Amino acid sequence: MTEAGVLHRAIDERKWETAALCLLVAVAEAANRLPPQALDEMLELLAANTATHRQRRKRR
Repeated sequence: MTEAGVLHRAIDERKWETAALCLLVAVAEAANRLPPQALDEMLELLAANTATHRQRRKRR
């Protein structure tokens, strides 16, 4: 069974931890194919988005 097939089945069966693991593996594989500079920039963007999200939650 392909990775996409495993993800599809996990979602159909509501096995959320398995689905999350499939997505994590896919992201890790994609990140591994990126050039080092692109990966660094992606991590900076994610960190900035996390900080912005935290600030918005504090305002509520």
